[in-house]
Amino acid sequence: MRSSNSVSIVRPLRRPSMIPVAAVLAIAAAWAPSSVAQQRQPESTLENKGGDFSVQPDYMTLGKTPLFLRRAESFVVRNHGKSALRNLKVALGGANENVFSIDNKCGDTLAPGQQCEIRVGFEPTSDGEKSAEVRITAGDNAVRTRRVTGSGVPAKYTATPKALTFGKVENGRTSKEQVVTITNTGDVNLPITATSLSGENEKQFAQSNDCPRELPIGKSCKSTVLFRPTWKGEHHATLTVWAKGGAPETKVSLSGTGTGADTAKPDAARSSSSSSR
Repeated sequence: MRSSNSVSIVRPLRRPSMIPVAAVLAIAAAWAPSSVAQQRQPESTLENKGGDFSVQPDYMTLGKTPLFLRRAESFVVRNHGKSALRNLKVALGGANENVFSIDNKCGDTLAPGQQCEIRVGFEPTSDGEKSAEVRITAGDNAVRTRRVTGSGVPAKYTATPKALTFGKVENGRTSKEQVVTITNTGDVNLPITATSLSGENEKQFAQSNDCPRELPIGKSCKSTVLFRPTWKGEHHATLTVWAKGGAPETKVSLSGTGTGADTAKPDAARSSSSSSR
């Protein structure tokens, strides 16, 4: 048994050592992902001088845009003052101002507490980064300058195979369908305008496609082709894929042979090109 006269000794708890705040911050900075620094936007607000109004955002990027196609975003101007904002003017300048455009929806005067939009369009004609400056002035000395950027990117795609051969098909009958696969291999959505048939014997073939107006990056759609001969002999035509955004047209050769009795005269089976979305 423990004696009632025994004395228990309580040892004081040792206070944990403290790490200086500066050291913590230094460690955090050293281990911060490099992507954080890369995500920092460049100096965007070039000038804020006078006047009681704001222009948001401070910096505008229109991102990757297919060549020869237009993308647009808006700056919002808000009058925070107690009097009207007069002589409101907008100008465009900078290294690549020729591929940007502005649409001033604010007019000449903006009433107190009201806001309006300045629409900025971007239509690149070559690949690479582009930039410009939007300068907004009001009253005598008030100025706001904002930087806008965008990147022109050519659309790219493949259409495979490059030739479809249907072999011999009895006149008046329809072949099994064959498919041309269209794949977006670029860095922007692919704007497909049409797939079309052309050539001396184009009416001996039929085609359709399931492509959207803009094919997302890495996605595919297809053009389905059929051979429907009406007279004996070899038939040749061309399937063309049409796209915008700086992407070239792509041609696929078609061939097949009609056999058996003619169901139409050869001359009646020849006409101008046909197309479909």
